[in-house]
Amino acid sequence: MPLRYTRTKFAKRTSSTVSQADSLSTSDSTLADDTLSKPQFLSGDTALSVMITTTSITRELADLCQFPPVRAAAGMILVILKTAQDVQTNRSECYRLARRCVSMLVDIKDQMDGRWESAPTSLVRNLERFERTLESINSFMAAEAEQKWHQRLLRKSMIEEGLARFHAELDDATRMFQIATLISIHYSIGDGPFGTASRINTESERLPVYPGKTRSLSLSSESSSIELVSSPASITSFSDSQSYVEITSECETLDTSSEMDLDRAIVDAVPAAIELNHHGFRRYHKSEIRLRGRSKIKSGWWSGSNKAQVDGRNVLVKHYDGRPNKWIRDVKLLQNIYHPNLPQMIGYSDDETPTPFILLANVQMRLPEALVLDAIQNSSLQRCAQVLFRFYRDTLDAALYMQRQLNLSDTKLQDYVEHADYRIDGENTLIMGLPPPEIDTWVSFRNYGLVHSICSQYLKLLPNSGHAPLPEDPTDEREPALQRKIAHLTVLAKALFPDEEDPATLSERLDSLLDEDDDEELEDLDRRPLTLRQIRMIAIKAKKHNHTWRPNTIPAHRFRVGDVGWVPPGKEFKDMEVFCNVLDNKMAKLDVKESALGWQGAWVGGFREKRDMKPIIFPNSIFGWPVIVPPGTKQDLQILHEALFASFGDGWQFLLEHGKSLANAYGVNPEELILISCAGTDQIFGANDHRRDPFEHLQHQSRGIGRSPHMGQAHFHHRPEPTTLLFLFSSPREDHVPSWSDSPMYEAGYEPRFNQCTTSIGCSEVLRD
Repeated sequence: MPLRYTRTKFAKRTSSTVSQADSLSTSDSTLADDTLSKPQFLSGDTALSVMITTTSITRELADLCQFPPVRAAAGMILVILKTAQDVQTNRSECYRLARRCVSMLVDIKDQMDGRWESAPTSLVRNLERFERTLESINSFMAAEAEQKWHQRLLRKSMIEEGLARFHAELDDATRMFQIATLISIHYSIGDGPFGTASRINTESERLPVYPGKTRSLSLSSESSSIELVSSPASITSFSDSQSYVEITSECETLDTSSEMDLDRAIVDAVPAAIELNHHGFRRYHKSEIRLRGRSKIKSGWWSGSNKAQVDGRNVLVKHYDGRPNKWIRDVKLLQNIYHPNLPQMIGYSDDETPTPFILLANVQMRLPEALVLDAIQNSSLQRCAQVLFRFYRDTLDAALYMQRQLNLSDTKLQDYVEHADYRIDGENTLIMGLPPPEIDTWVSFRNYGLVHSICSQYLKLLPNSGHAPLPEDPTDEREPALQRKIAHLTVLAKALFPDEEDPATLSERLDSLLDEDDDEELEDLDRRPLTLRQIRMIAIKAKKHNHTWRPNTIPAHRFRVGDVGWVPPGKEFKDMEVFCNVLDNKMAKLDVKESALGWQGAWVGGFREKRDMKPIIFPNSIFGWPVIVPPGTKQDLQILHEALFASFGDGWQFLLEHGKSLANAYGVNPEELILISCAGTDQIFGANDHRRDPFEHLQHQSRGIGRSPHMGQAHFHHRPEPTTLLFLFSSPREDHVPSWSDSPMYEAGYEPRFNQCTTSIGCSEVLRD
C-alpha cells in the first residue's frame, strides 16, 4: 500500500514535521487457540442425487446377480460402486462410468436371457474381456482413492485421461460385441441351406426390385441407426427407426420360413445401438425440453439460461436469440473441452429448432461474490481464505487446461481469464464461462503474467476491492468486527497467493491450507484443523507476510519504533496509549534500519519536474541536502526520515509469540495490541529565486522538443544569471530544528542572509530573507 502523508502549516521558525507510524495488529482470532470450524462441501442436492443414483444402480445389480452368466461382472460393478463412494473429486464421473457398465449388462441380459446354452464362443470370450475391463476400472479407482489430495492434484490430468480411457474401452467392448455378431451372421448365412449371401445393405428406404433372373427379397426390422464415435462424453439415446435389409442371391431363392428365421436372427443378434452423433453429443428438439422458470441472469455468457428438465434430468438450457454464429462457436469450443471447472455440455439443438440452444449439466448458478460475502458473514476467517484460494486453484487449472486444448498463447489466455463470466454451481464449484466471441480478434499487451490476472480477479471480489490501509474505517457503515475480518482476509490473501514466477505449481503454503479441507486427509481423527495463528505463521515463514497498517498523519515524534499499546474505544490512532517499548526493555531482538530520502521539484513550462536528492551525512544524524535554484524559479523540497523494522514479518511473529502475555499484563485483549513498526517525519521546504531570467521571452517562443531555449537570437548586452546553490540541513532527531545555509558545512545557529531568494520551512511560511 502506498504511504500517505498530509502537510500541516506551522508558525515561523518551526518545521512542518509530520510523523508516520506503521503498526502491526492481530485480528480477533490471531492469537487464540480456538480451532476454526471445518467447512463441508456436500450439499443437500448432491447427497440426494448420489443416493438416488446409488439406489437405482444397486437395484439393477441385485437383479443381475441372479442371472448366472453375468453374475461375476455384476459383482465386480458392486465393488466399483463401493470404491466410488470413497472418491471425492471425480465422484460423479465414477458413478457415470459405473452406470454405463450396468446399462451394458442389462442389455446383454435382456438379449441373451434363455439362450446362453447356444451362445457362440466368440460372444462368451467378449464377455470375459468385459469382466477384465471392469477389474481394471476397479483397480484404478481403488488406487486413486488411496492417494493423498496433493498427489491427486499433481496427477489430475492423468486421472481424467484414465477415466476417458475406460469410457473408450467400454465403447471398444460394445463394438467387439457388434463385430462378433456380424461375423456370426455372415457365417450363418453362408452355411445355411440357401447358399452364400452376396450383399447386405442397410438403407433408410426400400430399394426397388431390379429385373433379371435374380430374385430379390426385402425384409424390414426394428433397429437403430448406428454411428459409433469413441468419446468419453457419451449420451445414451434410444431412438428406433425403420431400416430395410435387401438380400440378393444368385444361387437359390429363399422360402418364407427361411426369410422369417433370418429376420429374427438379425433382430436378436444386433441389439439397439447407442446413438453417438456429433462427437458424442446428442441433438435435441425443443419439444423435448421442459423449462422450469425464467432466466434471472441478464448479462455475461450465462445470460439467457433457464433451468429445464430433459429425460427426467435437471439441466440448464442456454438459448441464443438471433445469434447463430455465437452458438456455433460455443458448440465447437465445448465439444473440445472437458473440465470440472468449465461448462459441461450434454447436448444441443437440432437443425429444426428455430432458436438454437445448448444443454449444460451445471444447474444452480450464482455469483462468486455471493459465496465470498456469505463466507465473510457466517464463517471463520480460515474458511474465507480457503474459498479465495480454491477459486484461484480452480481458475488456474481450468485456464491451463484450456490453453492446452485450444492452443492459446499466454496473452490470449489472459484475455480469456480476465473477461470470462464466473459462476458457482450447486456444489460450490467454480465454473468459468466462455469469453465473448469478439475477444478472438483482440490484440493486447501486458507487463504482468497469468497469476496476477487471476489474483486480481478474486481480490476485487472482496468488499474493500483488495485495499486494506487500516483495520477499521470510521466512514464505513459496516460493523467494526466485520471490517477487521475483511481487512485481515485481504492481508492473508495477498500473503498466501502464489508467486508470479511459478504459476503452474500450487505453492506449498497454499497446498497445506487446502489439504485440511479433505476428510480423507485427516488420518488422525483427533487432529485439529489449522488455526488463524498457524495460517499466519505459514505466511511469515514464507517471508510473504510483510503488511503494515498505515494510518493518517499524526503529530511528529508521537511514537517510536517498538512501542506497544492499544487504541481505546471511540478514539483515533493518534490517541493510542503506549504501554512499553519492546526494544528498550529488551523484550524483542528486532533489527531496525534508518533511511533518509529527498525530492526536489518545480513547475517548468507547464510541466512538473521532479528529481531525487542525495544527502551529505554528518555526525549526530545530521543530513545536508544540496539545492540548486535556477534564476526566476520556485523550488519545493520534500525530506523523509524513517526508522523501521528490517522485516515486518518479524514484528508479526513477535506479536504471535508474546502478544498473549503482553495483553494479560496490561489488561487488554490480544487482538487489540498494536506494535509500531515504522515511524518518521515528512518535512516540506521551499526556495524561491526572485531574479528575472533575461531570456524568458525567448524560452516561451522557442520552447519545444529538441530545441534550445537560447537558439535564434543573440543578446550582446545580457549575460545569463548564475544559479544559486543552497544547503538544507535536516535530522530525524526531535531536538533538531531544520535550517538553510550557503555553506556545505553544518554549523549550529548559523543564520545566513540571502539577497536574491527566500527560503521556507513549512508549506508557506518564510523564514529568512
